[in-house]
Amino acid sequence: MELAKNKIALEPKKDIPTVTTTGKRLQTLIDGVHIHQQVTQQDARGTLTEIYSPFWAFDTIPLVYIYTVSVHPTKIKGWAVHYVQTDRYFFYAGSAKLVLYDSRPESSTYKLINELYFSETNRSIILVPPHVYHAIQNVGTTEILLINFPSHVYQHDDPDKYTLSLDNHLIPYTFDSKINLL
Repeated sequence: MELAKNKIALEPKKDIPTVTTTGKRLQTLIDGVHIHQQVTQQDARGTLTEIYSPFWAFDTIPLVYIYTVSVHPTKIKGWAVHYVQTDRYFFYAGSAKLVLYDSRPESSTYKLINELYFSETNRSIILVPPHVYHAIQNVGTTEILLINFPSHVYQHDDPDKYTLSLDNHLIPYTFDSKINLL
């Protein structure tokens, strides 16, 4: 089959490496962001996944408050940022895309964007420091479920939570509204 004269044949684009031979991510993470991938243990009765253990030395922040969050399929929560609070998210159900934006001028990763994916096959805890904007997009067909155990108790009368619309002039990121839900 011959291409029409006014059509341009595009060459395939070579993928760049994303992990090392040992499975370590090559993506540069925003300064202060940490990820600990959890192992899900399975036997004939079901599964068990540890959410947090002080033995991992993941951080030194005490556990003071815990709550759960859900995001419906095709929906996005964010952009949000905290100026004092550190978030620690544990993704355990659904397919999530977590997008982070470093708004700290003094940071070595200032203006860096991270796109991170989590699901039942990639259960992880992630630490999001203050002044890092975050948004969670459900890229699957079932509800996302995650647990947050932030560094500070929620102050109902004066919350340390600031939000931006998804379409803004601060964060150079556009969410894909045409998610392929198979």
